[in-house]
Amino acid sequence: MQYNVKKWGLLPDGTMCHIIQLSYNDISLYVSDYGATFQSMFVTDSSGTQHDIILGYDTPEEYYYDQQNFGGTMGRFANRIAGACITLNGKDWHLPANEGNNTLHSGHGFNKCMWQYDVNPEALILTLNSPHLENGFLEILKLPRQLLLLTGIQYLCIMTQYQIWIQYVASPIIVTLIFLG
Repeated sequence: MQYNVKKWGLLPDGTMCHIIQLSYNDISLYVSDYGATFQSMFVTDSSGTQHDIILGYDTPEEYYYDQQNFGGTMGRFANRIAGACITLNGKDWHLPANEGNNTLHSGHGFNKCMWQYDVNPEALILTLNSPHLENGFLEILKLPRQLLLLTGIQYLCIMTQYQIWIQYVASPIIVTLIFLG
């Protein structure tokens, strides 16, 4: 796997975002450190034409204002929590409601955070630390996201023979609610 990292642009608060290009033969995947976001992915069809198969934006600022969560990592809880409340070990934890009375995708989710990145010919590893009571959720959570671009067994979209593996590893110290996507 080949890789390239470059400055991509600024968020409205002045934070510099990077885009990491992972390439293997005729696939190029572009991932941002803002939100651990898949920004675009180019694949080549049987006639040699390249296609971007990910719906995404051209700038970090567009992701900053995005309400659709295009390509980003959802978390700490990637789904809807009814009543914006969870019960853990007999105690109720009230979360910010952002969809009527519910919490959707943890409110201000991981797709709106800056992730640390480390990239090498084997993998891209994106890491985020989520502190205790961030968006009302319990415990400090260190979360690496590892992306591997491999030759392989399955077909990915336009009949190319590649895979992208995504692995999440969360390391809470106490009981907490985690559902990543």
